[in-house]
Amino acid sequence: MSKTIFFGTQNTELIEVSIADTEVPDGVSIRLIAFGTDLPIISNLPMEVFVDTVNPAYGMVAEDCSDELTLVATRDSNAIGQISASFELMGSSQTNLDLWVSGVFVADGERKYGIATALGEAMTRAAENWRRHVAQTQGRNWLGEVGVSGDANPGSGGEAVVNGMEGLAAALSDEAYSDCPVLNTEAPSQ
Repeated sequence: MSKTIFFGTQNTELIEVSIADTEVPDGVSIRLIAFGTDLPIISNLPMEVFVDTVNPAYGMVAEDCSDELTLVATRDSNAIGQISASFELMGSSQTNLDLWVSGVFVADGERKYGIATALGEAMTRAAENWRRHVAQTQGRNWLGEVGVSGDANPGSGGEAVVNGMEGLAAALSDEAYSDCPVLNTEAPSQ
């Protein structure tokens, strides 16, 4: 059995649905990275010296990078933040997914408006939607979960985003468990 791999460009519809289901602050949009144009903008976002511990482009990956996804937040078509994470499927009868947040950043002056939270929600929804898609297309049941982790400094905004993503992932897993008998009745039990 070959390993199932996530590619952002092959899953744009799934990503768009995940973003559409995410509540975003007024005037902000979230989209899949356009690597060639977004990387220079994100790399040059203003940072507070000694407050920001990560270059804002840390973790950014190209649109077609396997098992990774980067989403960008924009205001007036200008990139103002990003989140990057890797996806790793696990399990044989149940489909579990490990979601590792490798970078989350919002520009100075755009913080404290819920942009990083919205980016985290969109990423978590994309991971859960892909996990369910893989389970259904491979004849597995929907039982399983997305486990969220990341390398965030204690007490930081990054830690708060990862914690929020963990809570949402648990809620979506509970929803999948509730929906499993109704929406995936033809999947073989394993």
